[in-house]
Amino acid sequence: LVLLFAVHELIHGSVILILGAKPRYTWGIKAGVPYLATTTDSLLPLQQYKIVALAPVTLLSAAGIAVIEFFPFSTLWLALPLAIHTSGAVGDLTVVKLLRKYPKNSMIKDDLTGFSVYRINSGRNS
Repeated sequence: LVLLFAVHELIHGSVILILGAKPRYTWGIKAGVPYLATTTDSLLPLQQYKIVALAPVTLLSAAGIAVIEFFPFSTLWLALPLAIHTSGAVGDLTVVKLLRKYPKNSMIKDDLTGFSVYRINSGRNS
């Protein structure tokens, strides 16, 4: 499971890198629970930030389902880690849900405790 969550964070970081920003990986223990996290010091456009948030759960779930489909015997050892991973990704899914209320031209700054939203002036007179 630790490997699965490390891959999860590496996917976040890879997508951040593909989008032209620099990922920052951290780990630690908070309230007695170990954690891994990936952030960036860059501002990301809202849609790109959503892609970063959803990439691990989307890619790992699709890969797991494909493996189970083509190798049915793998269900015994793969279903539980996938379920645990998906439940662990609830935070990423919640972030995407919270971001739905912001304008599409918003910029997002990620940090270890959440995110900040910056609204960009479109330059149009209303």
